Amino acid sequence: MNPTDIDLESLLKRLHLANARRIWRDLIVRAETEQWSFHHFLALLVAEEVAHRQQTRLARLSRRAQFPFLKTIDDFDFTYQSTLRLALLGSALAPDFVTEGRCLILHGKPGRGKTHLAVAIAYRAIQNGFDALFVTAGTPIRTSWWSMKSATSPTAPTPPTCSSTSSMTVTNAGAP
Repeated sequence: MNPTDIDLESLLKRLHLANARRIWRDLIVRAETEQWSFHHFLALLVAEEVAHRQQTRLARLSRRAQFPFLKTIDDFDFTYQSTLRLALLGSALAPDFVTEGRCLILHGKPGRGKTHLAVAIAYRAIQNGFDALFVTAGTPIRTSWWSMKSATSPTAPTPPTCSSTSSMTVTNAGAP
């Protein structure tokens, strides 16, 4: 088979390599200009595809987590919290926090960053390969109401659930 007869566009589409389909032409031009080896070109093309998929996964799972906003632990300003240090949260940011089924209670006055920390810890869990769902203290009450309502009405809404056993639920009692 002659390499010029191969329809690379359709092959990338068939393999579901959407990002590679979008960037391969520009990478070829760059590779020819900078005289890359075949290995360098292929490695960069695959690395770009993997990075794009990771970003897409993070965005999808963050939307599914229903965060009220997206904050990371790097965004948190520990200078305003005299009793809290990043080292204290270290274990809550590790993958073992979810796999071992550990819990964390964030308690304090309003406006001190409890929701920020809860979202940041859940986002780190997503980065570590887990699912997360942000719920407020009122959610279980509404879920119970939905369950009672669905027993009497076939058109009642379905309550939110986490289907994965490796999910993490973040509850914030201070949120409305």
